[in-house]
Amino acid sequence: MHSIELPAVINREVKVVSAKALKELNLPHLTYLRGPLECEAQVAKPPTLATDGSLVFISSQGQLAQVVEKNPAILIVFNKLPLDSIPARFCVFTCPDIKMAMSVILPYFDNFETVWDQDPKISPMAYVHPLARLGPGVIIQPFAWIGAHVTLGAKCRIGVGTVIQDRSLVGQGTTIHPQVFVAADTEIGIDCEIHPHTSIGSPGFGFASTSTFKHHKVPQIGRVVLGDRVRIGSNCNIDRATLLETRIGSGTKIDAHCHIAHNCEVGEDGLIAAGFFTAGSTRIGHRFVTGGGSVTADHLLITDDVMLAGRSTVTNDILEKGQYGGYPLQPLKDSLRTLASLPHLVQLRKHFAKLVKNSE
Repeated sequence: MHSIELPAVINREVKVVSAKALKELNLPHLTYLRGPLECEAQVAKPPTLATDGSLVFISSQGQLAQVVEKNPAILIVFNKLPLDSIPARFCVFTCPDIKMAMSVILPYFDNFETVWDQDPKISPMAYVHPLARLGPGVIIQPFAWIGAHVTLGAKCRIGVGTVIQDRSLVGQGTTIHPQVFVAADTEIGIDCEIHPHTSIGSPGFGFASTSTFKHHKVPQIGRVVLGDRVRIGSNCNIDRATLLETRIGSGTKIDAHCHIAHNCEVGEDGLIAAGFFTAGSTRIGHRFVTGGGSVTADHLLITDDVMLAGRSTVTNDILEKGQYGGYPLQPLKDSLRTLASLPHLVQLRKHFAKLVKNSE
């Protein structure tokens, strides 16, 4: 969210968000309803902890009742709630989706952005190869290492101790947090974000085994390509391909502790929760959504618009869009029925054994 322009709304030194400026920005998913526009908020808080000078998001009637007795500066209220009960002293904005409103407002309160405030923008304690090309406004923090023929687009931010090896390309507006490894020849799109301790482009797990079970490394000489607006959480591994590309499509968001193996393709606009593992050469379509701890086997095809429940295991192609779960994988409704039956299996076996014995 660092690409949002803030000056009209926020004073970064004192952290004040003005209701008047918020209204004038005409932000999506946000409509001014009524109340004093001279209100200013210094912090965003949940309804239970609302204080003077805070901005509060309200998604239920119960939350609304909680803040009426308090004195927050600005209320962001779900537009399906009855609004007549809100006292006139409050400055009120409405929205059709609270989470979407959070996505456009909370960046203005983001204290974590201050970690990028440094002068000079390129730390003298970082190493930047003379043949690297840096766009305007690039920030490189101490102990980062930027290799030969690396290209960093405008307003890229490279964190402490991050390594970007030779010939890699990082698109404009991308943030790479501390202690990330980016292998040679990697391509990262615009407005991406990669969190700490993630490895992009480490070698895929490829070995040729002999009849005596000796293993010989197969060099992984491909690369990794990330599309635009890709977000990768901390402690993830995305392995480079054996010959061509491991690819993550634009708009896909990957949570922490995930592994994408060599030669895999993940489509656009996916949402992948923590602990997802996929083995090599699997192709996943667009808008893929999975709960935590899910696994796919290698050399599979998963079509567009597939959703997996948490801890699902995919061992065969999924050629029809829909919701699935369990192991073995089933349509989600069947998987839930199976799950509900499991506690009764011992008793069912006893009853079945009794029936068999009585029938003999």
